[in-house]
Amino acid sequence: FKNVDTTHVWLWAQLAVFLHVFVDIFNSYGTQALRPITNKWIQLSVINTFDPIIFVLWCIGILLWIVGVHPYLAFFPIVGILVVYYIIRFRMQAIIKQQALRQIKQEHNPVKVFVAPTIRFMQWRVAVQTEMHDYVGRSYGRNIVFSDKSKRQSFPSDDLMQYVKDDKNI
Repeated sequence: FKNVDTTHVWLWAQLAVFLHVFVDIFNSYGTQALRPITNKWIQLSVINTFDPIIFVLWCIGILLWIVGVHPYLAFFPIVGILVVYYIIRFRMQAIIKQQALRQIKQEHNPVKVFVAPTIRFMQWRVAVQTEMHDYVGRSYGRNIVFSDKSKRQSFPSDDLMQYVKDDKNI
């Protein structure tokens, strides 16, 4: 590797790490990108950890590159498509959250709503926390089916909770 510019390779590696961490923000697991400043996870939950649409788009780009298409012509349109795809996923998530709130507001006062993607484009996992109950279900398109409802339990004593809050591992 005598003729390799190490700065060039290092910069490409840094770009790859940045893009990887940036993309992880959008999946359900998220990332601890702000470590060591904070240990909080950053997650937006708009794409599944493995998204077949994204995978197929990158495979198409790689195939185009292999057959001789210039990398800019192969990958820039894919990046544009992905930006639109992410916007669509954000909108879909917002619509499902609104629908979940509408359904639960009929019976209870919602406190939190969590909508997470699945590997299927039109299916999402839905969890709603109210003051009295927790609901878990799935959405199929705009239709949300709650499959489980459980009564919320009160927290343990303040002493125990303070011990847990002070534990750096939690």
